[in-house]
Amino acid sequence: MSETDSETLLLGIDVGTTGTKAMLISSDGHVLGEGYCGYSLSRPAALVVEQDADEWWQAVVQSVRMCLSGNDNGRVRALSISAQGGSLLAIDSDDVPIAPARSWLDRRATAQVDRIVERFGATEFFQRTGWRVFGAYNCVQLLDMRENEPELFTRASAFLGTADFINLRLTGRRCADMNAAGITQLTNVLAGSWDSEILAFVGIEEARMPQLLRPGSILGTLTADAAAALGLGADVEVIAGGHDQYCAALGAGVVESGDVLVSTGTAWVVLGITATPIPDPAQNFGFGPHVTPDVWGEFGSLRNGGNCLDWARTVCSGRAGLDDYADVEQLVAEVAPGSQGLRFFPHFDGTSVPTWNDQAKGTMVGLELRHGAGEIYRAVMEGVCFELRRLLEAYESFGPTISRIRLLGGAANSAVWTRIIADVLGRPVEALNIAHSACLGAAMLAGVGSSARVWTDIEHACATVVPAARLVTPAADCDSYESMFTDYCRLADTVIHLYDDARGSVR
Repeated sequence: MSETDSETLLLGIDVGTTGTKAMLISSDGHVLGEGYCGYSLSRPAALVVEQDADEWWQAVVQSVRMCLSGNDNGRVRALSISAQGGSLLAIDSDDVPIAPARSWLDRRATAQVDRIVERFGATEFFQRTGWRVFGAYNCVQLLDMRENEPELFTRASAFLGTADFINLRLTGRRCADMNAAGITQLTNVLAGSWDSEILAFVGIEEARMPQLLRPGSILGTLTADAAAALGLGADVEVIAGGHDQYCAALGAGVVESGDVLVSTGTAWVVLGITATPIPDPAQNFGFGPHVTPDVWGEFGSLRNGGNCLDWARTVCSGRAGLDDYADVEQLVAEVAPGSQGLRFFPHFDGTSVPTWNDQAKGTMVGLELRHGAGEIYRAVMEGVCFELRRLLEAYESFGPTISRIRLLGGAANSAVWTRIIADVLGRPVEALNIAHSACLGAAMLAGVGSSARVWTDIEHACATVVPAARLVTPAADCDSYESMFTDYCRLADTVIHLYDDARGSVR
C-alpha cells in the first residue's frame, strides 16, 4: 500500500431505528473516531409508529462531526450508508418530506396483506420479492396510504427509504441500493429491478421510485450544502451501501457461501450466504443479493433474543438492571447444563420455526421451588440457543452446508453464553468483538467502491479491516444437550399450540 493510500480515511454511517452511528477508519483498518446521536419513535395512535426524517439527517450530521473531531477531515475520501430497512417516506417535487416517515415497526397496514395474497399468491409474491408478505413493509404501507391518506399519496413526488433519503441529502440524487430495496417488497429480486406489476397494483409509476443501483456503486460527490453541514470537502464520494444487517455481515467478514452471521442483539438475526438465490420453501428466510458481488443472503430471525435475558433480569431482580451482566454470568456458570430441568421458550412475539405462529407466547416449563435466579437465567440462555439451533437447521434444510458461524453482539461478548451456543449447536463458533459492525461494513463498501480503490476488492478489504475472531469449540461433554434439544423441540411444539385465538389465550 502506498503512503498516499495509508493516509486515506473512510466514513461508515449506520442510520438505525433509534439512532445513528458513524465511524471513521483509515485504510489500514484503524478506527480513528466514532460518533452517535439518538432520536425518538413517535406513536401517535395504536399501531402507528413514525419518525421525523429531518432527525435522521441531523443525527447523521452530528454523529459525523463527532467522529471527525480531532482528525484531518481533508483526508476523507468516501463514505457509505448502512440503514434500517422497510421504512417509508413521502417527499414532494422539491425533495422535502411532506409527512412523517412510517417506521418498519408501524402495523397500521396489516389489513392490506390479504389483498396482496389474493392478487399474487403468497408463494409467488415471496419468490418475486424475496420476502414473505408482511404488514409492515412499503408495499402494504403504500396501499394503506392510497386508501386512507389519498391526498398525501397523490401529492408525493417520490417514495424513499431511510438510506435513500440520506443519500438524497448527501448527493441530490434519488437513488436506492438493490440490497436494501428488497425489503420494500416492490422489487423483482431476481431481475434486480422494480416490479412493474406490483407497482401497478399499488398504484404508482416507477418514476416515483428512486433509481436502483448495486451496493458499492458511486452515487456522486457531496453537494455544497451537505459538505458544509458535515464539515467535509465537496469532492468526497458517496457510495451506495445496504441494509444494516447485510453491512454488519460484511463488517464481520461473512461474505462467502457457507458463511453464517448470527447477530445477537435485542432480536437474533441469522444471515446465511449462498452462491445463488435460494427461495426458502417455508418462507421463513427472506433472500436477496448481498452487499458484496456475486453472492446472496438468506435472512431469518428469532424475534426475541437478548431482550429475553433483559426480561429475566427485571423479573429476578425486581427492577430493571439490578443484576448486571457480570452477576448474571457468574450465576449461570454455577448451574449445570440443563438448568435442573427448567425449560424456557422465547416466543414472546410468536415464532417462525418450524412453523409460523404469531399467537405463541413466552413460556417456562418445569419451574420448581428449588429453582433460583441462576437456573432461570441459564434456562433463558439455553432456550434462545435451542431456538437458534432450530432456525439454523431450518436454513440447512434448503441452503448450503454451514462452513462457518460468526457471532456479533451481546452474546458474542459473553464467555458463558458463547459457550452455551457452541455446545447446543455442537459446532465451533467464531465470536467477534466489533461494536459497530454495520458502520465498518459501510466503510468497507466506501473503500472498495470509491474511485480511489482503497482496497482492490472485498477480499482485500476483509483481510485488512476485519479483526481476528475468538474460536469457541464445543466442550467434550456437550453430548447431553442432544437429548435436551430433542425434548425441547417436543415440548415447544406442544407449547406453541396452546395459544389458539387472536388474543393468544391459553386453551
